[in-house]
Amino acid sequence: MIIGQMVVLFALMGLGFLLYRVNILDLNTNSKLTSLVLSVTTPCMVLNSVLCTEKYSDSKTIFTILGIAVITYFITPFIGLFINKLLHVPSNQTGLYVFMTVFSNIGFIGYPIMKAIFGNDSVFHASLFGMVFNIMLFTLGVYLIGIGQQGSNKLNLKNLITPGVICSFLALILYLLHIRAPKIITDFTGMVGDMTTPLAMIIIGVTLGGDEY
Repeated sequence: MIIGQMVVLFALMGLGFLLYRVNILDLNTNSKLTSLVLSVTTPCMVLNSVLCTEKYSDSKTIFTILGIAVITYFITPFIGLFINKLLHVPSNQTGLYVFMTVFSNIGFIGYPIMKAIFGNDSVFHASLFGMVFNIMLFTLGVYLIGIGQQGSNKLNLKNLITPGVICSFLALILYLLHIRAPKIITDFTGMVGDMTTPLAMIIIGVTLGGDEY
């Protein structure tokens, strides 16, 4: 089952690669599709995962996931510093290397893979981790990038107000309160959210097709 799902995902990436090579999609269109996935389809997928929940986990499970996420982003910077020492990274690049250790691509490709392998309910649990990820990315991440670099590394709290963070908070509230939505809303969020997986994989394929070696 899992192997079959992964084959489908790689096939979608291959489709994106092919669409770029035959000039049906270009990098400019790919950039706009990326914005669509990050700002519209993924938030809808997160909301739909809550609105269509059949069986609610207890609050303890939810806060355990949030706690694990917080602990993860507390520990991984120290792991990054340790790796820097092992690799003898120049001091002016320390922040960048720690950033790469701490912050991976868990949102753009993470949600589609979670849904494809573990089903719709897993998306909400992944979004809790993603919510902490985004908060840390635009606070700790901004600080790390600025270490040893010229220019300002001041935090911009406006960056925290993203569709992903907003929908994750909203999904958390809806989940904890066990709020159901009318079918017309779940149908809308479901249809829009279902575009996330194929679009995300096609975007990756186009990006690979556009890389010049």
